[in-house]
Amino acid sequence: MKEQEQTREQLIAELDVLRKKVKELKEIEVKHDKAEQALQESEERYRLLFDLAPVGISITNIQGDILSTNKAMQELWGYTLEEQKTVNISTLYFDPAERQRLLDMLQESGRVRDFETKYKHKDGTGWTVLMNSDLIGLGDQRVLFSSMRDITDQRMAEEALKKERDFISAVLDTAGALVMVLDREGRVIRFNRACEIVTGYTFQEVRGQHFWDILTTDAALTKARAEKLFAGYYPSTYDSIWITKPGKHRLISWSNTVLLDEEHGGEYIIATGIDITERKKIEIELQEASQKLSTCVKEL
Repeated sequence: MKEQEQTREQLIAELDVLRKKVKELKEIEVKHDKAEQALQESEERYRLLFDLAPVGISITNIQGDILSTNKAMQELWGYTLEEQKTVNISTLYFDPAERQRLLDMLQESGRVRDFETKYKHKDGTGWTVLMNSDLIGLGDQRVLFSSMRDITDQRMAEEALKKERDFISAVLDTAGALVMVLDREGRVIRFNRACEIVTGYTFQEVRGQHFWDILTTDAALTKARAEKLFAGYYPSTYDSIWITKPGKHRLISWSNTVLLDEEHGGEYIIATGIDITERKKIEIELQEASQKLSTCVKEL
């Protein structure tokens, strides 16, 4: 009888142990399910951010195999994700050597910022990107995690602006008139070839300097004229003396106006001039000759 009671107590104890283990297993299972759910939600958030990112994102291995790209990247390259899996990324560079240059930089520092290069679209057209790339571990391999922004339009605009500036510079430098541009502080920011010839100064020598400090005989008067122009009194015309680098004086007839900025008013003074030194000498000589002739006639 005692043995039966002892066996019964043992069974009850073992049953309690089993119940506790079952409870622990259920709690572990719940925690596991929650962890899986959290991981799944995290992956979904990552995929959502990855796909909706406004910049192109790609993951490639060292060999150049494309492992993954977001929608923006697929649109930039013109390939679907399935098509990209059959393409080596080095073939998408306009210059394949650029891929190796990027790899060399990554091997050295592990990250590259603002790497500018040119890619080929599926249709063969080229586009310029600004890329950030990191060399990271993914599983058992090293991969390139890269984001890139299409700056083709920006570079085209800059190139068009450069061509326009070069054209304007060529026109200004071949013009016979003196052309000088000053900022709001009276500093020289443009000094054409005619100005260089007349004064003996190069543009680099006068660039960024207040022109009244090096070129004029009356700095206060010249500065006051500039301030008057920015105050709205333009255009203006006057004659003034320029001091050349060798110290000679040249008489310049100026016509000035102001380039307007909608936000700040006057932004730049555009000054165009003609060297009338020789003409003035001839006028004085003619005037003197005329006076001498008049004197001679009166004496007759």
